[in-house]
Amino acid sequence: MTFAAASTTTVAIDPTVLALLPISGVALTIIAGLVGAWIQSRREHKRWVREQRYEAYTRTIHVGSTVRAVATEIVAIVRDIQKGKIPESKRESTAARLKERTAHLNALSDAVSERMAPLVILGPKTVSDAYVALIESMGPPEAMDLDKVNRAESVLSEAMRKALGVKDY
Repeated sequence: MTFAAASTTTVAIDPTVLALLPISGVALTIIAGLVGAWIQSRREHKRWVREQRYEAYTRTIHVGSTVRAVATEIVAIVRDIQKGKIPESKRESTAARLKERTAHLNALSDAVSERMAPLVILGPKTVSDAYVALIESMGPPEAMDLDKVNRAESVLSEAMRKALGVKDY
């Protein structure tokens, strides 16, 4: 065997290509870094929105349940008065209690309005619409239909859970 016949051909790489290889590698690294930062930014924003929604939703539920409790108490007092269940000795204190609870309910109307802004800003619209429906379902205490309020609360809770991405387990 002779090795002298073996060919030794090599392909020369253009010096321009050799110069562009590190530059293209750096460019690809920069682009990948920017894409990674953009993806991370989107994740952080989604997490922030979810946290803000959670805070707004829990405050909204708290105010809604407070309004419901006060309104339910007013309904019970009014019904007892109308049915004559209040003894003469307690009528004055019951009337004072009714006046105090009604004033508390009126004061809560500001809190109800304040809770609407974050719901509108943070969305989605289904949550703010469900909140409005809940508040409207409570109506004036003397005309409050608890079944209607319960349905409206369920719709609101479901809209909030969906917006937060909470799945039923």
